[in-house]
Amino acid sequence: MKNTISLCIIAKNEAGSIARCITSALPYVDQVVVVDTGSSDQTPEIARELGAEVWNFAWNNDFSAARNYSLEKAAGEWILYMDCDEEVEPGSGGILRAAVQTEDYDAYFINVKNILGQGHEVTFHSIRLFRNLPRFSFEGQIHEQISYSIIAHSGRNRIGSINFTLIHHGYNPEQVNINAKIQRNIMLLEEQSKTGREDGFFFYNLGIEYVRQGQFQLALEKFMASLKKSPINCGYAPVLANKTVVCLIELGRYRDALEQLRYFQSLFPRYSDLYLLEAACHIRCGRYSLAAGGIEKAKKVSADNFKYPVEGKIFGRAPEEILDWIKPFQVWKSKRFQITVCILARGEEKNIARCIQSVGELADSVILVTPGCSDHTLATAYQMGAKIYRLKLENSLAKLRNFALQQAAGDWVLFINGNEELNRQDIPGLVGGLNQSRAKAHYVRLRTFYNPNNQLVYQDRANCRIISNEKDFFYSSSLVEDIEQSVQKKYGAAGIGCLPVTVFHYSTGFKSEFRKVDFKRNAALITADFAKIGKNALFYKTMGYEFLKVERYKAAFGHFNRAIKITGFDAPADCWYYAIYCLLKLKRFDEALVLCERARDLYPDYTDIIYLQGCCSLNLGYLQQAAQCYNRCIQMGEAAWEKYTVHSGVGTYLPRCGLAEVYLKQGQITSCLNNYKIAAGYPEAVCRAVPSLTRCIIMNFGPGRVLPYLRDNGLDSCRHLCTAAVETAKSGCLMESLELWQAALDKMKKLNDLSQYPLISSTMFQILGGIYAEAVEHNPNNAHLQAIAPFFKG
Repeated sequence: MKNTISLCIIAKNEAGSIARCITSALPYVDQVVVVDTGSSDQTPEIARELGAEVWNFAWNNDFSAARNYSLEKAAGEWILYMDCDEEVEPGSGGILRAAVQTEDYDAYFINVKNILGQGHEVTFHSIRLFRNLPRFSFEGQIHEQISYSIIAHSGRNRIGSINFTLIHHGYNPEQVNINAKIQRNIMLLEEQSKTGREDGFFFYNLGIEYVRQGQFQLALEKFMASLKKSPINCGYAPVLANKTVVCLIELGRYRDALEQLRYFQSLFPRYSDLYLLEAACHIRCGRYSLAAGGIEKAKKVSADNFKYPVEGKIFGRAPEEILDWIKPFQVWKSKRFQITVCILARGEEKNIARCIQSVGELADSVILVTPGCSDHTLATAYQMGAKIYRLKLENSLAKLRNFALQQAAGDWVLFINGNEELNRQDIPGLVGGLNQSRAKAHYVRLRTFYNPNNQLVYQDRANCRIISNEKDFFYSSSLVEDIEQSVQKKYGAAGIGCLPVTVFHYSTGFKSEFRKVDFKRNAALITADFAKIGKNALFYKTMGYEFLKVERYKAAFGHFNRAIKITGFDAPADCWYYAIYCLLKLKRFDEALVLCERARDLYPDYTDIIYLQGCCSLNLGYLQQAAQCYNRCIQMGEAAWEKYTVHSGVGTYLPRCGLAEVYLKQGQITSCLNNYKIAAGYPEAVCRAVPSLTRCIIMNFGPGRVLPYLRDNGLDSCRHLCTAAVETAKSGCLMESLELWQAALDKMKKLNDLSQYPLISSTMFQILGGIYAEAVEHNPNNAHLQAIAPFFKG
């Protein structure tokens, strides 16, 4: 028979897949040759039952040797070689029979579609079909290649390309033990290196294995070595370029990746994945309009992708899906101005990437000014496109800010710190506002989170962060952000507007050790301002806030009180708030109540002051007055951040909790529970309301009523149940606590919400911790308890 095809396979312990492989190809081939390299399962028997000729080969850690042995047993005029974990894609086999009728080619590139799991796949092109000629043989101990031999003897012009596809399951973690396969491959490559054959293909294959392990730095080193040794026209060159860039992206080296991409795109201008990688770099840097441009370029060249290994996705998502996702954030074409983003940073490697990404779409240029860093902050900022300036602090943050202003080239300047980020959803509104702005500066909302793990509890205040780039605007004090003073001096109060834009500020937290370092530095800067500019209310208030952050309430109150007196009791609203807050912490309730009444006269629409007045009244036993204050807070809602420093919850769940405490003291249990129930309906209030609600139920109705009450009132989410479980355990009701925990576990399973596992696991650990502490108290010398002590430390 003319133009016959022999299918050649090497196999070892492939009983689970070899039938699929042979069956998929059987209609299109004339002979099946299986070389078995030492199977201990039913692989040979299964192959024979399907009509294959099975030959035994003593495995010698050399894939090429086994492949070449299969060629010796092939009788067909053409060879198709496959792996056991591959199959012919349905519908493409007819192309195979047509291809072997030609006299023009000695070999063909075909498509190999790698299934990577979770919906990911990548298609590359490989010579798998070639004439059965003695001069063609495989080379390479692992990742064996026939292409070298074919090119050497027939030339590139005798190699064609057909749209025949094999589906490869060998790197699908849902079907294969990937780690074992990687370790085997690395071991064989290391053996090959001992032979002295460390060419470009060797380093390329080693790099691929490290990529599969997620060791991107090692992989990059191997790919760079491969680039030095590999001809640019070799078959694996496009993949080598692709994977080199992937490693740079995974290592956060976006500037380097873009530079490499410009070079690789010049070599492979029709390779669409290179433009998708360009888009990926821009997405990681927040430059969404540029990312969209990369995706559009990929679309234009996608018709030529048959030449290249194509994944066609960005971070596992289809380009069309990415375009839909980034479309709301693209503002580049709508901007009628240029803006420079100035970042002050020092040791912010945990947040600096998020910071720069948040302004990437907005910024025409990014400047980072630092008094010095010992971590990776500067390297990250540089890779994300920032221009870096190092400047000595010299006891003045104003010097750093003013230096940044001098470098800024945009029409506008946005100041942001390295531990902050701009709310991405606000960028279109910011652009629209600046396009129409007649003001010379703008306040934005600065939202401070004191707990990085809880972004539902925060403080909001207006802060002047966007300034027209006029060179006579400047910061004057060492620490206080006071550029608005120079704006108002020139243009008056009308010179400063307000934009509905939020900057998220991630505080280190009041109890953080970093607070002590910050306090020492900031106190010194404020003291320098006192000496240079003189004593004023702003500096006293700022110093008071620094003492407040380290929980030195007595000293903090002293400074707030001085600020109030210097102004003739006409101090800013937040100065009154903090003074009252400090007195509450010091349990000086009578004094606090007096200040509340004065402050309320000055700022009757400041909800936060009224809430503190309610707290003072409650602590003094003035229950009716406390209830009036709390109800007033609920009626007013939270105050406007444009006018006041606002704390989350003072217009919603906090006064509800306060009312519940009032009703509890009055013995009105139903009203108490009802207010706790309403408060617990706010996601941010769970940790505040649910423990109190749980204690109230236990005290008045018994621990067995906690779970029914939560269910009856729609408060049986995993978080509510877990919070109640911990509080019930603290009350010594272990069985009921475990019942609540089990209900949370059942809820998670019912909703199939596996994201709740950490919460449920943490809850169980807290419950067990309480049991363990009690067990140790009664059995301090028990050896078993001592052995498991490390699990309950920290």
